[in-house]
Amino acid sequence: MASWYGVAVIPGRARKPRDKAKVEVGCLIAERWIIARLRHRTFYSLGDLNLAIRDLVDWLNRRPFKKLPGSRLSLFEELERPLLRPLPAQRYEFALSKQLRSASTTTSRSTATTIQSPTSWSVRSATSA
Repeated sequence: MASWYGVAVIPGRARKPRDKAKVEVGCLIAERWIIARLRHRTFYSLGDLNLAIRDLVDWLNRRPFKKLPGSRLSLFEELERPLLRPLPAQRYEFALSKQLRSASTTTSRSTATTIQSPTSWSVRSATSA
């Protein structure tokens, strides 16, 4: 999938991940702020809840940093948006495939029926999607 979209998958650092705690804390703070702002509201549809969450995420991204200049949105626009490329015209389609082979014994027994497969089937292989 990564090659389809032209990106590289870089695993996290082994043994002593130094960045994971910062990311986890950032997600925790965003989650707490959004839930705290929504805790006294009642939603009657999932669409209404998603709209309220989207508004709060936009508010959170536009909120200025306390110790740094700018906001999350301004950093994204300045550093990351210029590096983005358009997605491929055709969507990635996930598929599983298996290598199939006939069993080495050519006789298969079902309740009352005995089925024999030709010996030539046992050497041929096929791909199933």
